[in-house]
This record gives sequence, C-alpha cells and structure tokens, in this order.
Amino acid sequence: MSTRAMVFIDGTWLSVTANRIADQHGLQGRTGGPLDFGMLPRSCVAEVVAQMEPGTSLDVVRTHYFSSIATNYDAADHDAVQRRSDFFDALRRQHRYEVYRFETDYRGNRVRRSLRPDEVSYEPREKAVDVGLATSLLEMAALSAYDIAIIVCGDRDFVPALQAVRRLGKRVAIVSARGSCPREFSDPNDPLRLRDFNTLWLDDLWAQLVAPNARPLVRVAGERAEAVVATVDDVSDEATQELSAINPYADEPTAVVQPTAEPVIDVPPATLTDTAEKGAVLDGVVNKVHGNGYGFIRTTGGLDYYFRRASMRDPLHFGRLLRGTTTVQFTVDEPASAAGAGRAAQIAVLSGLGAVDAVAAVAAVTPPRAVPLPPPAAAVASIDDWDSDPFAGPRHRARA
Repeated sequence: MSTRAMVFIDGTWLSVTANRIADQHGLQGRTGGPLDFGMLPRSCVAEVVAQMEPGTSLDVVRTHYFSSIATNYDAADHDAVQRRSDFFDALRRQHRYEVYRFETDYRGNRVRRSLRPDEVSYEPREKAVDVGLATSLLEMAALSAYDIAIIVCGDRDFVPALQAVRRLGKRVAIVSARGSCPREFSDPNDPLRLRDFNTLWLDDLWAQLVAPNARPLVRVAGERAEAVVATVDDVSDEATQELSAINPYADEPTAVVQPTAEPVIDVPPATLTDTAEKGAVLDGVVNKVHGNGYGFIRTTGGLDYYFRRASMRDPLHFGRLLRGTTTVQFTVDEPASAAGAGRAAQIAVLSGLGAVDAVAAVAAVTPPRAVPLPPPAAAVASIDDWDSDPFAGPRHRARA
C-alpha cells in the first residue's frame, strides 16, 4: 500500500514570499505570485520522496490552499478583487485544489494600500486563515486521511498544530523560504519535534516552480537597466516595492523592481524599425540567458523578445547559448514595442553555440541545497512534463 500525502498551503504567506523571491530573480508575476501551482505539489512531493526509503511511493490525496478575499470594499478595487477570485477559481478548476477563502471586511475602504497623502490607508487584519489551515490539518490527521502532511508556510503560529499532528502518529514535512522562515522550522536539531524530514526551501525549488507566464523585467527603451514602470502616478519605486510586499492585491499593476547590477550588452539605439505582428519571423542575437530557463533575444532594430527554454525547437541548445554570440531565428508570439519586450516562440539556433553549459554557470552561484539527494529518476520525469496536469484525476503517484 502506498503512502498518502496531503499538501497544506498558507496562500497569503506564499503570495508575498513568492513575489519576494521573484524580485531576487528578476521576474514579475501576477495575482498569487509567479508560480506554477500545478508544479508546486509535485516538486514538494518529489523532494519528500527523495528523503524516504528507496522504493517508497507517495500518493497526493489532496492539496489545500488557504487565503482571504476582500468584502465590503471600495468599488474602485473591484477589478483587483475579481482577479483574486478568478485566481482561486483557477486553482480549483485547473489543479483540483481545495480552496478555503476567508472574508476580510474592508468597511468601504480601498483594498490597495494608499500611498497618497490625500487618501486614508486602511489595513484590516486577515482573519481565520491560519486557524483554518491548522484546523484542517488536525481534522484530516484525526480522520487518518493522510500519512504525511506537507506544509507550505512560514509562520511559527503553526508550531502547536504541527506538534499535535506528530502526536497523532503522522509525519510532517515543512516547505518554507529563506528569510521568511522562523528558527523553529529551520533548526537542524529540531528541538520542538516539528518535522520528520529536512526543511525544504522554495528558493532551491525555484527553477522548477516558475510559471510559464511569469515575465522577466521589462527592458525600458533607451536605457541599459531593467525595470518595471509603475502604473500609479507620483509613487516612488521604493514606496511601490513596499506596497507590493504588504498587500497581495498590489502585485500585478504596481510591482517595481530596482535595476539589476548585471551589465547589459551595449547595443546602439536603433530606430525600432523591426516591429512585427504576431506570426512574423525575425532574426536576432541572444542578449541574456538565465539559469531559471529563460532569456532575451535582441533584434537588429533594438527590440527585445523574451523566450523560455520550452520555446526552443531543440531545448537541449539552451545550455549552450552565449550572450552576444548566439544568433537565432524566431516567430513573434507577442509583438515588442518601445515600452517593453515581446515574446518569442519556435526559436531555432542559426550559429554561435558554445560548449559551456550556461545554466550550470548560473547555478554555480546559487546557495547550496539543504537536501543534497537528487529526486528519483521517475519523479524528475514527471517534473519535466510541463503540459500534463497531475491533479486531473483523484490522485497522482510519484515513485522512488
């Protein structure tokens, strides 16, 4: 008989944490963060299986997601609240999540945190999310609905619940993030007896978890630094970063990231004459390659096109791409403009491949993983299958 697992996600914590990690990687996401929520349970399960006895199989019985939704809010924020509601519905529909959303009363105030002096900022405390997660965690343990609980969180308030779950004879795995994790979760000695596996880090799983629609920072025309232009008038970059970090409704239209220190190839400003409609075929030079599986192509006219490893006709070439050297031909998926990068598809390499693995070079500067054991071969195969939905059926099995 296989071992049963359930995944419990603190959605509010995850949304803020994912956006923070995305900023570190030069990415921007939409509501809920730039994560592939179909990959999240699969990657966590694969890491847990890697720490279990060889030959152990693990069935994901259910994935639970806990967060809040605004009620009684200013009508100006209706679109933001609706996007959040649509995000919750997508979790249910696309990935078979069990979503628990608890209402937060804004008493007619704005949902987005105001940064203007003429507006009053109202920040209600989120209610019932942590209690709802802890209650479900204990209820399912008491009913023996799972053998292993995988908790995605970063709040020490869950300590009593985790201890109670282990007293009921269930095993616990904690998934957290560096910089957003209490000492009780990360202490290797585990004096409070909270877990049965080494702590898993979202930072280490990031390359697996980035959603296909997560976009790198938009390159502003005429500048040599990457940045996202704020859409709120008279708001500084620093203030908008604070806004995005605090309020989960502020991540899409106001996310701003400071320019990166990485030097950018100096391509002389062009007249931007190579603007093209969707479906057009263009040539360009690889201008950036990132170890998370994405990069930029710059055309002769000076426009940038974003691409992912999966967009290449031969994905194995991605690790051999060289900045400023590799020339490619691609099909325009989303047109570029002077205001931002477009999206490229069906990328074919014309010349200039290198022998050095660019991905390995980037990975060499990332922090060491807390768990040195790699996932089993079968689990890796399922992780690389981006197009499948493992939660379309009642269960998904990852075998060691």
